[in-house]
Amino acid sequence: MVTPAARATRGLPKVAVIAWATSA
Repeated sequence: MVTPAARATRGLPKVAVIAWATSA
């Protein structure tokens, strides 16, 4: 079972890339 915290940590790079792409 994947904990919400682990999922959030694993998905952080993708979120960062999306945020950078939208702000660029």
